[in-house]
Amino acid sequence: MALYIILPNYYITMPLNHSVMKQLFFLLLPTFILSACNNTNQTPVVESDNGKPVKIDLPERIGYYLVDGDSLIIPPFDVTLDLSPKAEKELHDTKESVIVAAYFTGTPRDKNSPEIGDDGEFYMAQKDIELMNERTAYFRDIKISRSRYDSLDSKDIYMLINVYSGRRASQYNILSTDILSDSMSKIQNGHFTMKGKLIKE
Repeated sequence: MALYIILPNYYITMPLNHSVMKQLFFLLLPTFILSACNNTNQTPVVESDNGKPVKIDLPERIGYYLVDGDSLIIPPFDVTLDLSPKAEKELHDTKESVIVAAYFTGTPRDKNSPEIGDDGEFYMAQKDIELMNERTAYFRDIKISRSRYDSLDSKDIYMLINVYSGRRASQYNILSTDILSDSMSKIQNGHFTMKGKLIKE
């Protein structure tokens, strides 16, 4: 019995017994998939021990974005809040929530586009996460328009995080926190901590 693995520029035959073959197959599979990803013109193929080739469909990407039809999915990231004891007590006593808001913008090639904001940027997306007792916001599956992405001068969009109280107990924001802002190439897959306190502290 032999294990055959077919990838771009690779063809490996290994005479093995059935047990060892299976172990090596699953051990080496991620490595061969990664190798195949570097060749965007070919789809990796793994040939099983019964001689039938099995194609592995890899997700389509543009830069660091995943393609989802007419949309692009922004890479995930997390934001943890480190609030002062006084802020935590106030939020707890008033049953107030905290909003972690993420804004995504980009610079358009056409400076005369009617969709440009006052700051000269394109609005790409916004995601608000409301926290009650939790203090970590997990940003996942945020989509931007692919057509708007194609119209950007720079494909590395910009992200801004703003934090404020949920205004359940008061019409006014009671929190003062750090602001997180950077390009998505630096934010992607990251975990960030933002410190905060009461405005009146």
